[in-house]
Amino acid sequence: MLSGNYKAMAQHVNLLAEWLILSGMSPQDVQELVENHLQQQLIKHFDPAKADSVFASEEKNFPTWLGEMIKYKKWRQLFYTLIEKYPDCVLLNYVIKLISDAGHQGEITNLSTAAAQLEVFARVIKTSIEKLLTENDETIAENLPKFCEMVNHSEHTYIFSQSLLREMANKSKNNHLIKRIGQEDAIFARTRGHQVNTAWVSAISGATKYPRAIEALISILNATGITTDVENNFIILYKLYHDSDPPPIQLLRSPSLIDIFVNFLFIPASNQASNGNPQLNKDAKRSCVWLFGYLASGLVYQKRLV
Repeated sequence: MLSGNYKAMAQHVNLLAEWLILSGMSPQDVQELVENHLQQQLIKHFDPAKADSVFASEEKNFPTWLGEMIKYKKWRQLFYTLIEKYPDCVLLNYVIKLISDAGHQGEITNLSTAAAQLEVFARVIKTSIEKLLTENDETIAENLPKFCEMVNHSEHTYIFSQSLLREMANKSKNNHLIKRIGQEDAIFARTRGHQVNTAWVSAISGATKYPRAIEALISILNATGITTDVENNFIILYKLYHDSDPPPIQLLRSPSLIDIFVNFLFIPASNQASNGNPQLNKDAKRSCVWLFGYLASGLVYQKRLV
């Protein structure tokens, strides 16, 4: 029975590989051909339930063959592909952690599923930020979208990344670049439909002391167009920033808020309130001009800008 059912597939593969080498192919090309085919078959026939059962049967000790597989980039790439298809597989999630523990987190920078594990995600985002800080403007512009896609895996990972960037900006000499990364992250988050306004405000030191300013800003950012309410909030912010204890200027330095200021001041179509009144609210326009100049100047004392 043993001899009758023996297929000798491994021996057939070895024999065919030898023939290919004899026919003129290089051993490296033959090895890559065999590995690619095996990788395709594994992806095609992978069963996450069976994989988890194998993992469970090891009595809390991961299979030793996993440790051997992750030493090779080819098989690490296989696991990256599989976890994209089966993000809930326990075995695959554990393998991703093993890969990160082995120091290969740089390879999973663009893997959104890494965000499912805080420890792995923290390593990945750390490696990604370090890489961005050493690049020039051209490569930063190319790699930032990949970074933003990863950290916006969920609203939780977005808040985590913004908090980390804030702490880094407070302690790093490259704080201007870190702030830029954070702003790009926020812009991307909006395209994902994340409610980022509250997270952005809470990431600014001292902002919570000014609830009225926060309320006005969030109302402006959440509005669909320039409405009467938005114009009134411009006036409210103007008064708050003329107070003896003004809110932090960083509250005004949101790219989305700057876009609203620009549209209100320089694009005629956006200067009409939702009630259909084509006449600009002069107080709102004056307030917006002052706020726009104030956030651009960066001066601490408002009296210098009056």
